Amino acid sequence: MKLFSRKCVVYGKKLKIIITDKKHHYTGGYYFGKIELYKKHRDTGKRSKIGKFTMNIVKGVGTPKVVEYWECEKCFRN
Repeated sequence: MKLFSRKCVVYGKKLKIIITDKKHHYTGGYYFGKIELYKKHRDTGKRSKIGKFTMNIVKGVGTPKVVEYWECEKCFRN
């Protein structure tokens, strides 16, 4: 058993993650992988429509910061 902490990306709540076995099953949060975050973005000139909403497509500029995406129980259920 291994214990470590992470933060919920949505609310910032501290999560206590417990790895329970050699197959890396865990409890205490929901893991969605690693994501790249950029400080600056530039408009690509393209748009995307989802339902009634139309939004600009942007591209990250510079070197991204790679973070793990974890959510708490409350965020996962909503």
